[in-house]
Amino acid sequence: MYEGATVSGMSDTEDDLEFWGRQLLKKSDTNPLRERMRAVISETEPVDDLRTIRRQTSGGSSLSEIVEDGREERV
Repeated sequence: MYEGATVSGMSDTEDDLEFWGRQLLKKSDTNPLRERMRAVISETEPVDDLRTIRRQTSGGSSLSEIVEDGREERV
């Protein structure tokens, strides 16, 4: 054992290595999805005005009416 090193210090290092190992595994799992999402975003036209799009696609209902109707259906 190195001078000044303690068993608890070594276990802390092991815990850190395990933590970073898990982080790398998570990152490798999520990177393909992130890349696909970035590709979709880059291929999609930017949206200038969400309110205008909302009005065009709402079928004439306001957002608050839709929310209230949804609440009534659940009750």
